[in-house]
Amino acid sequence: MSEAVKDFDVVCRKTMGILGMLLPILDIGFGYFWCKYVMGIDIPNSLFESVSSSYYSPGGIFFSVIVVAVSIFLILYQGYDIKDRWITTITGILGIIVILFPTASGGQDGINFLGLTPNITQWVHYVTSICFFIGLAVMEIWQFTKTGDTEPTEKKKLRNIIYRTCGIGMLVSVFITGAIMFLWHVPFVLYAGEGFGLELFGIAWLVKGKAILKD
Repeated sequence: MSEAVKDFDVVCRKTMGILGMLLPILDIGFGYFWCKYVMGIDIPNSLFESVSSSYYSPGGIFFSVIVVAVSIFLILYQGYDIKDRWITTITGILGIIVILFPTASGGQDGINFLGLTPNITQWVHYVTSICFFIGLAVMEIWQFTKTGDTEPTEKKKLRNIIYRTCGIGMLVSVFITGAIMFLWHVPFVLYAGEGFGLELFGIAWLVKGKAILKD
């Protein structure tokens, strides 16, 4: 791998980490709290049942732009081996599909660019968004923790703990809060779980980008 590719990958990692952490903050900060309490716009709570539902809120532009940007970086990302490239490319494509097929949550129909029925759109969104999150977690748990033939340094061992914690935490937080939302329909709980998962995603990629715990 050339130095230029390595440098580009480092930029990708840092950028994705920052964007992932900013998404839930900008999304609900502007799309809900600023618009509702500062501008006096009536923002239904249903638009923030999940991060995907915020697509229809005033802050939906942050959701769309950041997810697409992260997806493009994933597709362009080279990584260390063919597994890296396959996982990130497929995950990036899934992220773009998530935006093209918006959820029907929040009282909206979820019409997409192909004009399919809301029911089909909804299921496409569900499947791709779950696979998108799983793809991100897989990178952190199995790909980021590889050490090659050399003995890992103490900082590398610590980074591996962070990668696994972030990856597993992403999956656990989303699926637990998703189950709570499905069973009891608690407002904002799924958004909180997804938001927490995105913060963990950001931390893992910032560490991988050598912004934190660099040898």
